[in-house]
Parts: sequence; structure tokens; C-alpha cells
Amino acid sequence: MLHGFGYDHVVYRSRYYDEHDKPVYRFRACTGRRAYMVDMNWYGNIIDRHRTGRCHRYVW
Repeated sequence: MLHGFGYDHVVYRSRYYDEHDKPVYRFRACTGRRAYMVDMNWYGNIIDRHRTGRCHRYVW
């Protein structure tokens, strides 16, 4: 789904649960040369995003 929002190099990182006991999935993803940690809820909505650095073309 994150590819549809314009992200690439998407890597699953972890899962945690929100206050309603629904899973939230955390991914590291890039858009352009910027890297982000993206939290996506059970319904496929991005609920949080923060920048974590730069994406490099060949480094993953």
C-alpha cells in the first residue's frame, strides 16, 4: 500500500497495538532521498510519519 502513496524501498520493521487493541505496523520507507518511519493502522491509513534520515540508492 505504501507504494501507492509514492514510497519505495519499503521495509517492515515492527508491529504494536493501539489503544483499541488494533495492530499498527511500522515501516521504513523512502520518498525521493528522504527516509521515514511510517506507522500504518489496520485499515491501511498512515497515522504517523517522521523523518529518519536519507535514503541511499544502493544501501539497505
